[in-house]
Amino acid sequence: MKNYILAIICSIQITNLFCQTPPWPIVVDKTPVIRLSEDSVINDTVRFNFSLPDNPTVMDTLNIKHYSMVKDSSLFFHILKFTGANLDSSNTTFTNALQLTQGDTLSAIVNSFIGSTNSSQTEMNTLALSSGYKGLEMNLTYNDLYTGRIVLSYTRIYYKPKSLLTFMIAGFQDDLTNLTANKNTFFNSITLGSSNY
Repeated sequence: MKNYILAIICSIQITNLFCQTPPWPIVVDKTPVIRLSEDSVINDTVRFNFSLPDNPTVMDTLNIKHYSMVKDSSLFFHILKFTGANLDSSNTTFTNALQLTQGDTLSAIVNSFIGSTNSSQTEMNTLALSSGYKGLEMNLTYNDLYTGRIVLSYTRIYYKPKSLLTFMIAGFQDDLTNLTANKNTFFNSITLGSSNY
């Protein structure tokens, strides 16, 4: 009997060893940024890491870098880095958003985003950070244009002058368990490095 129980325990341990999901690959962004100030050119780097279930598609243009991937046709990951962002009062929509948020730039960005996506905000939380960024996490819902299914979108937005980072995962509400597990793994993998601005 003792050997039988020992054999079952060993069998369970071996099964668990082979059934574990391998860790997601780490993506390290260390793209050099050349930014013009009024007096000179400043070379700088915005550093951050994150993990995705697979290697993302990367699009890189002047001061904007976009990572994206789809997992199992039901989970969508988007990461956007926008450096050299000049948010000023020349845009009336943004100026109005700044007035509504008592001059809080990050909240104004989020409110402008919500207003332009025809979505409903279900939750928003401030993130405590030590990297010089201000951060918010927001949850949105909207209907998929093709299927009509309800989509849940979880987005973390990080801002400091001249730098905006967004990390978003979206999936269908009817697969909430899978979406939540992947969201937690994704958001827990985000590391923001320090950089001099």
